[in-house]
Amino acid sequence: MFTTPAFAQGFADPQAMMQFLPLVLIFVVFYFLLIRPQQKRAKDHKAMLSALRRGDRVVTGGGIIGTVAKVVGDDEVAVDTAPAVDVYSYPHTEYRGQVVYYVNGRWYEPAPVFYQQTAQLIDQNPPLTADAAAKLDWIPLGVFAATPDGLNEPDVTVQLAATKDGLIGGTAFDPKTGAAYNIRGAVDKKTQRAVWSYTNDRNQRVMMETSVYNLTQPEATGLVHYSPNDMRVVELVRLQQPDAGATTGTPSLPAPTSGQ
Repeated sequence: MFTTPAFAQGFADPQAMMQFLPLVLIFVVFYFLLIRPQQKRAKDHKAMLSALRRGDRVVTGGGIIGTVAKVVGDDEVAVDTAPAVDVYSYPHTEYRGQVVYYVNGRWYEPAPVFYQQTAQLIDQNPPLTADAAAKLDWIPLGVFAATPDGLNEPDVTVQLAATKDGLIGGTAFDPKTGAAYNIRGAVDKKTQRAVWSYTNDRNQRVMMETSVYNLTQPEATGLVHYSPNDMRVVELVRLQQPDAGATTGTPSLPAPTSGQ
C-alpha cells in the first residue's frame, strides 16, 4: 500500500489531528452515556430471562401481572394470570412473547415506560360527558382498597365498573380527607390489562393498573403511578359492595365525567 506524501504529512500534522479531537470526544461521551448503558441493560435483561423459572411473579411490558407458567425460549415466556375470564368476550389464560420488566420484586425497566403506556391506553378514549355515560350499560367490577407497598393502610378506595366496549368508570375515595374523584380508564382487550386514572385535590394525576382477572379476585396485585418516576406495587383487597343509595362513606358509582 502506497501513501502519498501529502496524505502522510496531513496525518502527521498535529493541527490536523486536533480537528478530529472534538469528534472523538463526542463519540466517547455518546458511548458512555447511551451505548454502554443500553448494552448493560440488554445484558441484564437477557440474564434475567435466562434465570426465570415457573412460579416467578412478573410484570410484563403489556402490563400483565401474573406467574410464569413456562419458559418458552430464550426471549419468550408464557405468563399465567388465571382461568379464562369472559368479561369482555376475550378470554385469555396465557400471554406469550411479552417483554418482562419485573421479577420477584426487581424492576428491569424504568417507571416512565409503564407511565407512558398507561397514559396512552387511558387517553385513547375521549372523556365522556355525564349524559353520554348515563346511556351506557355498566357492569360493576367491585370496590377495592388499594394499599401501596410500604404502607400499612389503604391510601385510596376505588369503586369500578366497565362496559362491554372496555371503558372503565367509577370513583376513587380518599379515606383520610373524605374526598371523592371521578375515574376514567380502559381495558386492553388483547392483553386484558385494566388501567384507570383520577385527579386528586392536589391536581395530581394518579394512574392504576392490573389485569381484568385480578379484579375478580378477593385479593390481587396491581401497580400505581404517582408520577413518571414514582411507581409502586399495590395490594388490592375487595370490599363489600355498598348498596345503591346507602350512605357508607364510599361514594356510589357515578358515571365518569369529562376532565378526569
